[in-house]
Amino acid sequence: YVNRRLSSIEVTTIAAAFEKLGRTAIIRDTEFSDYISEHEHPVAFISHDSRDKSDFAKPLANRLARASVPVWFDEYSLNVGDGLYESIEAGLKAAPNVIVLLSKNFLSNESWGRSEFLMAAQRQVTEAGGVLLPIWIDLSVEEVKEYDLTLSGIMAANWQDGLDVVVQKLVRAIKKRKLLGNSGKK
Repeated sequence: YVNRRLSSIEVTTIAAAFEKLGRTAIIRDTEFSDYISEHEHPVAFISHDSRDKSDFAKPLANRLARASVPVWFDEYSLNVGDGLYESIEAGLKAAPNVIVLLSKNFLSNESWGRSEFLMAAQRQVTEAGGVLLPIWIDLSVEEVKEYDLTLSGIMAANWQDGLDVVVQKLVRAIKKRKLLGNSGKK
């Protein structure tokens, strides 16, 4: 996995080096991530406050892409000329899971963050659960309860456990939901 697009010369050089060792190189650079995003439907929508993008949302989106988990993430999914509301609503409807990065920034956002959360919460109710995948970032139970009482009763991942642990928990939950159906029932 490489966090940038490799040139054809770099790919050829790497492949030749592995071939000399009797091995085959499988290279997954940003071109691979772009391909996955374009050709696979997202299995999760990442809802976040824009102030949390660089520290939390983007690292999470990149790590999930490297784990072959296609996500709807604004920076990768929106194009110039797209209608924001329509695109976000379509992304929320298309993705069976909504990862909500709950932070103090998110809880104080009465604009996009709140709108995305309300759309996802509506799906949580109408689909009898199994939509929201919350991640708490430096929040107490009381703060989450004050924002939304129901949300405080949904098992969440905790960012303080580290990105690797959070990604493992999300991948496990998404795989389980795919096997059992979105409601978690057989």
